Amino acid sequence: MDDQFPLTDHPLTTPAAPARPSARAWLADLRFWGTLVLVALCVIAVGAGLWATSRPSDLEMVATAATLSALIVGGAAFYLRGRARDRIEREQAVLFAQIASHDELTGLYNYRYLRERLRTDLTAARASRTPCSLVLLDLDNFTEVNERFGHLAGDRTLVAVGDAMRDAVGDRGIVARFGGDEFAVVLPGCTGERAEALAASLADAIAEASIHATPLNSHLRVHATWGIAQYPEHGDAGDTLIAHADSELHATKAGVLAVSARSAERHAQDVFFTIGEAMGASLDAQETLDNIVRAVTAALNLDTCAIRLAGDTGQVLVRSGYVADEHKRQAYREIESREPVTHDELVRTGMLSPSAIYIDDVRTSDRLAERYRALAEPGTWLLNVPVPGRREGILTLTARHTCTPPPPTELANAIARLVSGALRNCDVYEAARRQGEQLTRLAGVGALLFGDGDFEDRLGTLAAAIAPVFDVDSLTIDTIDPENAQPFRRNFYARPVAGASPESVAEAGRVWRNMRPQLTDPETARFLAAVTGPLIIEDASENTLVPESARQIARKTGTRTVAIVPIVWQGRLQGLAYFGSSRVRAFSDQDVALMASVAA
Repeated sequence: MDDQFPLTDHPLTTPAAPARPSARAWLADLRFWGTLVLVALCVIAVGAGLWATSRPSDLEMVATAATLSALIVGGAAFYLRGRARDRIEREQAVLFAQIASHDELTGLYNYRYLRERLRTDLTAARASRTPCSLVLLDLDNFTEVNERFGHLAGDRTLVAVGDAMRDAVGDRGIVARFGGDEFAVVLPGCTGERAEALAASLADAIAEASIHATPLNSHLRVHATWGIAQYPEHGDAGDTLIAHADSELHATKAGVLAVSARSAERHAQDVFFTIGEAMGASLDAQETLDNIVRAVTAALNLDTCAIRLAGDTGQVLVRSGYVADEHKRQAYREIESREPVTHDELVRTGMLSPSAIYIDDVRTSDRLAERYRALAEPGTWLLNVPVPGRREGILTLTARHTCTPPPPTELANAIARLVSGALRNCDVYEAARRQGEQLTRLAGVGALLFGDGDFEDRLGTLAAAIAPVFDVDSLTIDTIDPENAQPFRRNFYARPVAGASPESVAEAGRVWRNMRPQLTDPETARFLAAVTGPLIIEDASENTLVPESARQIARKTGTRTVAIVPIVWQGRLQGLAYFGSSRVRAFSDQDVALMASVAA
């Protein structure tokens, strides 16, 4: 790269060195001088041979000439080798000086050279009684470039910013990388007013260069804050000027951050207040999510807001989504009804992630399915943030750069946490309400045991009445028959579920009712010994604690989770009740406690 000052203008400035010592140059010299020496030797050899042929008595003189020629060749080789070594050493010295004074990434001068140059310029300024200014610049939102586009994009941005600053300063001074995302400009002969104007133009050049540095970046301009120190007003030493400019820079930056923080805080408060109103409008989970996405869409001026949660089967349930544009809303509905996004698709494309995902232009990203990308307009950004909690899910915010800038990631994460909290509150309310309804429906159910008919028939009626209350797919009750004191009387109630045909369920029920388990059976006894209280078994068809016969029934009926509660009467185990479900994690602790109270 070209230096900003010629070598004759400043004693500390070293010319730009080539990337490596020029071996071709000294090899060319070696070939040139070597050729001359060989030609001279050939001429001497031919002349000596002819002369020796004509005068055989002078052979001693010929030998002397040959010896002299060998000495000439050796001396020439020694001279050429020394000259090549000196050239390499000079070029290496220039290269090392270049490395010692320049930043490796941006090619600007480094901090070490900055201090030396500042010391020399201040000495010249004192001698000539002229001013000298120092400008320190800090990139305010550079970390956001790294977070949204990656560190390679950040490096490209730093290089582009350095080039833009060097072009803007020109021959008025030097530009150095002060460290990280901070830069310094030394301006000999420049007053503070001129330095202030130059700093403002540098900030504009930095913002423009940052856009062009990353092709996918259509909006995120890097802003700069600066501090200025001037000789002699703020000191007469380099370290003093650096300290003053740095203090001014941080004071200005603190003010900028304070204004930004107040603005973001007010924005967050407005959004949270809107979401709070939406959450308070209903205690129904689905309705609450619908209200939240509408509130977030309106508060952030979004085009689209969606919440997707993984269901018990691993499929993604589009729990709620809102599209501001009416025509696009209908298109989204058709896509969701015809080909809804799946959990596997989100994992495969990387949209389901434990951390926030930002896409600057969804039309150029293959993370979003093509059927959704086709609906996006140019310059549409997307921000995906995970919804924490028991249910794996994501919150998706979408808008166009021309209408709404992307919200800070912290704000989006806070909204996702509110979504999770709203779900938990709704779940608690739903569980309490469901229990109230269950208790109401269970009132008087026990009277079914005291009706007419066979005890086992009455037991079957009881099972059929209890199963819908708990929304289970199957219910088995094993209990002692008080009329004839048989060890166990069993009744089995089940309804067909996905993957289980009505015929297989009926056959499983017939086999299960006729098995008549005995307490003395080793496998059953081991199983019963483990049931000292309410027990939930997930994946009952594979759990080795469950007897093999029961595992076979679970496979035939599609049962995934079983809640087992002991039936205890007068301190003795009188039987067991099995509540089966085709869903994973189907029963809450409150459900099991209520089941146990019913079984007792």
